[in-house]
Amino acid sequence: QAMQTKLYWLMVVSLFIVVGSGLMLIVNLGQLIYVVGLQKKHKVIYVTMLSLFNCGGRLLMGISSDLLFNRYGLRRLVLFGCTLFFMSTAMLAISSGTQAGLFIGTIIGGLSYGAVFTVVPPLVSDEFGIEHFSAISTSMHMPIMGSIILFSDKLFSHFYDSNSYRNEDGDLVCTGSVCVSVSFRICACLCCLLSGLILVYAYLKVRPGPRLV
Repeated sequence: QAMQTKLYWLMVVSLFIVVGSGLMLIVNLGQLIYVVGLQKKHKVIYVTMLSLFNCGGRLLMGISSDLLFNRYGLRRLVLFGCTLFFMSTAMLAISSGTQAGLFIGTIIGGLSYGAVFTVVPPLVSDEFGIEHFSAISTSMHMPIMGSIILFSDKLFSHFYDSNSYRNEDGDLVCTGSVCVSVSFRICACLCCLLSGLILVYAYLKVRPGPRLV
């Protein structure tokens, strides 16, 4: 029954896009360091930042979603839509190809990526019930496996490789916004579009506050 609803497929597509965008950042963070003109020593700093804010996003979303839902009746679907918007902001910042953009994008992207995996399980429970929770949640996450191939191996690699050149050592390198602008802007637009669709859906399907079970 869940698969017959518009919300189910909207969430499946949203998860595919937002997780794929986050994975594109995570997998290619080492290359992004050189794109913006930083050095190898900065890799450790940015990887650590991404990990910490990923963890922070999970903690903050867990606390805030319960607080806002129980006190003010704010649906987790709204928070999921906001998370997509923040991921869109992170992708847009990174697409600038600047050090400031990568710094801001790593922080917001880490928070958003972590928040997604915290808000989705209770969101599934809220919207579809707990009777078939495991089956619904698993089916939603299955397409995510293909997102790493589409976003990182295909989308990012295509534009990165097409603008790369050989340095004096014979290594393939790419610097400047031309390497990342198109791929990350595509992700930003997709996340922003889905964020809008989810928020509109939540607005049109307003329900009362928390259900006391």
